[in-house]
Amino acid sequence: KYNAYKNTPEEQEFASKIRDKLCELLEEENLKLWD
Repeated sequence: KYNAYKNTPEEQEFASKIRDKLCELLEEENLKLWD
């Protein structure tokens, strides 16, 4: 069974990069909405 708390450093780094990218995309979408 997959345990999220046993992520390797590589997995954690990958996940944080994805979160950063998603935040960027969401901010861009929000800016378009408010334009």
